[in-house]
Amino acid sequence: MHCYEHGRIGRYEVKEPLILGHELAGVVVRTGEKVRNVSARDRVAVEPGVTCGRCSYCKSGRYNLCPDVVFMATPPVDGAWTEYVAVRSDFLFRLPDEMSFEEGALVDAELDIYGVFRYANTYPAAIQMLQNKGSRIRDIITHEFSLDQIEEAIELARTQRDTSVKVMIYPHQNA
Repeated sequence: MHCYEHGRIGRYEVKEPLILGHELAGVVVRTGEKVRNVSARDRVAVEPGVTCGRCSYCKSGRYNLCPDVVFMATPPVDGAWTEYVAVRSDFLFRLPDEMSFEEGALVDAELDIYGVFRYANTYPAAIQMLQNKGSRIRDIITHEFSLDQIEEAIELARTQRDTSVKVMIYPHQNA
C-alpha cells in the first residue's frame, strides 16, 4: 500500500516498475543439484526476507536480525506476483498436506501475530502452530480479490485504515 500510494516504503523508493507480493506459498518446480531440504513438487511456504547468511546474526540462527536482509516486493527487489520466483532453498519450508496455500502464504502474518519470529525465529514453528490449530489464520482474511480486482482491493485497504483489514489477492485468478 505504501509503495502504491507514496512511491516508497520507508527509505525504499520505487524508481522503476516493481512486482508486488511478499506473502507467498507454492510448489517447487526445480532445485539445484546441492539442494537437500526440498524437492521438486514439494508444497512450501516462502520466507520473503532473504538474509546474507554470513553475518554473526545469521550464523547464530537469529537471521531475523540480519542487517543485510533483502525483502521481496521492497525496492529494488521484485515480489512474488509472478508465475515463477527463484528463492534460496533455506528460505523454503515444507507445508503439511492438509494446509492450504492460502494458509501457507500467511505464515509470515502468523509469525507477526504470535511473535514466533522474534522469539523462536522459525517458519516451521509458525507452520506447526497453524497445523495444530494454534490459530486460524483464515479468520483474519476479511476480503478476497483476484488480480484483475487490484484497484478495488487497494481502495478498500486505503479507506479502511482505521479497521483491521487483511486482503487476500489471488494473482492467477480472474473475477
